[in-house]
Amino acid sequence: MSSAHPLRRSSPSSNSREL
Repeated sequence: MSSAHPLRRSSPSSNSREL
């Protein structure tokens, strides 16, 4: 799931709620 956004991988917690 967190590997879906290689553009913005700063927060592993809010990574799924970036886009």
